[in-house]
Amino acid sequence: MKNPSRITNSFWRFISIFFELSLLLSMNINAQNHELDTVKYLEDYTKGFNFYRSGHYDSSSYYLKKSGLYAEENGYVQGFYKSNFGVASVLIAKAQYDSALAIYNGAIAELSSSGNEYSDIIATANFGKGLISYRLLHYNEAIMYYREVKAFRESKFGKKHIETGKVYANLGMTFDLINLFDSSIYYQKKSMQVFADLLGDQHEYVGRMKHNLAIAYNLKGDQETA
Repeated sequence: MKNPSRITNSFWRFISIFFELSLLLSMNINAQNHELDTVKYLEDYTKGFNFYRSGHYDSSSYYLKKSGLYAEENGYVQGFYKSNFGVASVLIAKAQYDSALAIYNGAIAELSSSGNEYSDIIATANFGKGLISYRLLHYNEAIMYYREVKAFRESKFGKKHIETGKVYANLGMTFDLINLFDSSIYYQKKSMQVFADLLGDQHEYVGRMKHNLAIAYNLKGDQETA
């Protein structure tokens, strides 16, 4: 039986990185969309994000849905799904896994016939499904999803990209929970380097990965390196 506190702590380290870096990506995407009122969209999206961080999930869901509706009305497909996936993150935080899974599966079903145009959204949906598998302690299933997403993001974005770094981080923390510490350390190091190169050595995400690496080394029995 896994240590419950270890599972819980790993999960919350994991989901916070997932959601916060999604916001960064959303900002980058919106800055390139000149037909959408990006200020209006990001205002509601950011409110939803901030309410999420403070644990006010109902308010978070309200503003994320509001931003998604605005994106839908203006034909902004990526913004619509980005907001919906934010809602799914809220549902996961509330342990409403079936509802969250329905959002991800719905997106995949809606976009699967669109060729490669929205393949990044489908990859993000699979990333979310991996998160649900992780939360349900289905670690091998989670690793399967993350490996699929890793292959896609390395091909589309390259190995030095925030979204690729997210996958490395979550793969590492999942391997940690099935006691594959060498694989865990390998991917967490890769993630930390991506974040350091793109966000700077002093960024909080780099600090989080250093903390996670220390945990992995300790669990491996390598206290000297930790």
